[in-house]
Amino acid sequence: MLTVAAVAVVVTAAPPAARAATRSRWSTAGSRAPPSRPACPGCTGGAVELTAVARNMTVDSGSTRAVLEVPSGVPVARRTEIEVVFDGQAQRQTYSSTAGDTFAFDYPVETGFARREVVIVVLLTDGSGAPDYRFTVPVTIEPWYTVQYSPLRFTLLDDCDPVFDSEMVLAWTDDRGTGVWDSRMLAGETILVARFAREETAVGANARMTRPDFWLHEDDPGGFYNPPTGPGGTVPTLPTPTGTRTVSRTLDIDDCSGRFEYTITTTHTIPPAL
Repeated sequence: MLTVAAVAVVVTAAPPAARAATRSRWSTAGSRAPPSRPACPGCTGGAVELTAVARNMTVDSGSTRAVLEVPSGVPVARRTEIEVVFDGQAQRQTYSSTAGDTFAFDYPVETGFARREVVIVVLLTDGSGAPDYRFTVPVTIEPWYTVQYSPLRFTLLDDCDPVFDSEMVLAWTDDRGTGVWDSRMLAGETILVARFAREETAVGANARMTRPDFWLHEDDPGGFYNPPTGPGGTVPTLPTPTGTRTVSRTLDIDDCSGRFEYTITTTHTIPPAL
């Protein structure tokens, strides 16, 4: 038998949302040369153009994607080449003063934790005699995920009360706090707790999401119970392989037992624009 529980009590204040994942931005826009190469105030010819391109360059990263952009309108009189190396893979374009240039790369997920990567940039002009302009840009790569927790399924495996309905009190603690749900049940009955479900978008390991810990009690008339207080949970939700997995736990109390079940669906996400 499957029913939907109708009585709920949440004993904590409204929980905060999981922290957003890491995003990084590097820019020289109109102010200075890249940090690994000094400005070139006395340069002439092609070197001036290379410096101008470098000074208008931005590099953004979000999730596992890094994007390098040079806007349109940078004054260059000669054909100027831009080569960008992400993770050992080179991309090369001729700078377009009318459309600008964009380079994008998706890094591998690897461990799923935030890490630093280095983007290598090489600028050069044709026939100017100017040396190549080389510098590096650090970026932060932290995979982002959409994480969905299903409603909780709780099954009472044995009757706690031999005569009347069992007055079950379920509780869980996770990174958001504590949730408590009350329901009258019979052995073999399953309830769905919709309040347990959650969805977090664009979160990474630094969000510190945790899988919930569970607590079970049968509330006899006139009895007293003290559910746990959160935040709680000892197992981190992220990082994890993508996909859907089922989590199940059975708890025994004095006279009976119950099974908690839910699914976690994790999808790796990349922002459409940075």
